[in-house]
Amino acid sequence: MEYSHQYEARKLRSSVHHLSVQYELLKHENEGLKEALQHKKKHRKKGKALDLQQRQEYHGGSVFWSPRKLREARAREAVRERDETEEKLQKARSKKQREEARLQRQDELEERRVERQRLKEMRELERAEKAAERARQKEERDAAKAIQLPQKGKRRASAATSSNNKRQKRVEAARAGAQVQEEPPAPPSKLTPEHLVFCKRATTHFKKWPLRPIVPPRTRQEGLAYLAQLIDQPQEFETFVKVTNSFYDE
Repeated sequence: MEYSHQYEARKLRSSVHHLSVQYELLKHENEGLKEALQHKKKHRKKGKALDLQQRQEYHGGSVFWSPRKLREARAREAVRERDETEEKLQKARSKKQREEARLQRQDELEERRVERQRLKEMRELERAEKAAERARQKEERDAAKAIQLPQKGKRRASAATSSNNKRQKRVEAARAGAQVQEEPPAPPSKLTPEHLVFCKRATTHFKKWPLRPIVPPRTRQEGLAYLAQLIDQPQEFETFVKVTNSFYDE
């Protein structure tokens, strides 16, 4: 907006300069015409003697001129005055033309100077806009980098923590497995005769099992595992297996 106002101001100054040039030209022209007119009036008032062109054999005394001679003399005087006036007007016109040419050159130089100044200001404005754009882009890149660095640090810390947690879990699982493997089995106990009779009946007649499962045991091991859950003393599982295996062989 400021640049537009400056350009309009320069344009207005150029117009004022052009009008002043036209005024000076008209002023010089008017002065030349006034000078020629005054010169003409001065010659008329002075009343010069007519050029009657006397003959060479004239030796003095009174001379009488015919009307024809007077008319010729007046005609020659009018031509002479007209030539003088024309010469002065020509000089005034030449002076005016020279002044016009000088003012025109001045006007053109002023216009070229204004145009050069306008182009210079445009280039400076473009350079300033490009520099501002580069600075803005740099600020955006710096801001993006500043945001990305903490995020990368968080991701690295999270990955390290997760890796440490996984390693800790694996160590704990290995320790728990070692503890489970190291625990000795419970000592077996003796089965009562009532339990042996119950196992024989249960394996022979599946429908008579108390709390039988939804899916019947498909193998000997499944049946023995189910029966082991029904007895009062699960510690006797190994002895129970050896005894009940004979029931499936019958």
